[in-house]
Amino acid sequence: MVSKVAWLEEAGQTQPKLVSCSWDQTIRVWDVTASASDTTGKCGESRCISAGSPLHDLSVAPQGVLVGASDNKVRIYDLRAKGKHFPSSYHCVCILQGGYLLP
Repeated sequence: MVSKVAWLEEAGQTQPKLVSCSWDQTIRVWDVTASASDTTGKCGESRCISAGSPLHDLSVAPQGVLVGASDNKVRIYDLRAKGKHFPSSYHCVCILQGGYLLP
């Protein structure tokens, strides 16, 4: 099940791409200009990154993708990297609600 989608606008690119995160533990970058009958059989998918945990939410910037996972971690992926992805991973240490710190 797809959790969230967002547009990625890269510098120097005329067509934005679509980025999705999912419960299947993946971040996918989609080329929306590709035909559904593309010979690769991937229906426009241009990249797939395994996050190692089901993903709930994402935020996209030209520098990368920030995802929130079910293991209570936030991960940052640099989409400019062309090989393996080495995400930065962070644990939640506090929660703010209405401007107040919750214990």
